[in-house]
Amino acid sequence: MRIHSNRRQFLSMMAASSAISFPAFGSNQFDRKFLFICNEGGWDSFCTFTPVFDSAYVDLEEEAWDGRYGNIPVVEHPDRQTFSGFMSDFGERLCVINGIEARSITHQRCMQLMLTGSGGTFVDDWPAILAGNARFSYPVPHVIFRGPGYATKYGQSVIRIGENGQFTQLLRPLDLTPSIDTNSEIDSLEEQLLKKRIKRALKEDSHSLLSSYKKNLNKLNVVDATVSSEHLEGAREGCVRDIRVDAANAFNLFASDFARTAMISYRGVCDLTWDTHADHYTQIENQRDFYWYLSDIVKDLDSKVSIRGNPLSEEVVIVVFSEMGRAPKFNSFGGRDHWTFTSALVLGSGVRGNQSIGSLDEFGRGQAVVLDTGETHSSGQMILPQHLGATLLALGNVNPTPHVGSGFAPITAVLE
Repeated sequence: MRIHSNRRQFLSMMAASSAISFPAFGSNQFDRKFLFICNEGGWDSFCTFTPVFDSAYVDLEEEAWDGRYGNIPVVEHPDRQTFSGFMSDFGERLCVINGIEARSITHQRCMQLMLTGSGGTFVDDWPAILAGNARFSYPVPHVIFRGPGYATKYGQSVIRIGENGQFTQLLRPLDLTPSIDTNSEIDSLEEQLLKKRIKRALKEDSHSLLSSYKKNLNKLNVVDATVSSEHLEGAREGCVRDIRVDAANAFNLFASDFARTAMISYRGVCDLTWDTHADHYTQIENQRDFYWYLSDIVKDLDSKVSIRGNPLSEEVVIVVFSEMGRAPKFNSFGGRDHWTFTSALVLGSGVRGNQSIGSLDEFGRGQAVVLDTGETHSSGQMILPQHLGATLLALGNVNPTPHVGSGFAPITAVLE
């Protein structure tokens, strides 16, 4: 006889022995979930959300024109019809935040600033903080499918999918459990040991722990049945990673209350990134393909239902960002160099859509914003990553002050 020494078996025996009443799966209360989409390399907002026309200090494409969708001004271009389609379909739900300044010129430091608000060593990013401060228990609070992650205090809340299928193995722990040759004597001894462990655990008043484990095991069964494990490490469409598959897997985890936050990454056509110093056409291709993907991602979200029976779109926030922007002027190679000012997009539950907060001046620099109204005014504040983080934490019902300091309030104009 061959057996598997199994955590599930042990916990199920303990639960049965203690006659614990486990909470029903699918409370009417929920945490907002967050899908972070990182465009690595530095995207060009002069292609989309910062239409600085008629300035001698800013170069816009010759074929570009000034457009508008509701209250959101944009840059239109004949080669970016997918962007136009995205704005037509989802502009009413979209909040654009322009002029966020990550005060560095290196990719690594700007990425850390955008995600943590700090250039320090021991930091946690917004997804990890949201996951670590959730009101409810999640088997894997923050899942990084691909992209950056920073975690110190909340490191236990974070798991990377990995290129070797680590997460797939986690969902099927029996695949990792060694088989043991046994006989009736060993079977009897194991049963006695399990009973002793159960008795000791019950004396230690571990009912709440058992309840949490039982709930998570139930969730694990749901995820096992719904997540396509062969795609957890990502699917490729030609030379491009299909972020729609990553997003769909994240939504499945959200719908099952298996995770609260997730990070995915789009690195551009053939993973050439958005760092287009020498070829602006690559930036155009990236923008074109990305908004095609993003449209499909939002449509997929709209088609899903949470375990509570709610439209999943009522529980999920999508955050799109890049670590930096591109310089206002084209360089001698036909591309744009690094720029400290960038834009971020927020769409979903609790977000006030159909608005553009902040803007760039004639020099391509961010302008001060009144946080309560979103208006550009000299009496406002320059938008820094800490303001973005505080806003996302507030959306997630997490007090921002311990994480960004008292000097950085949420951009309340973003919040419904």
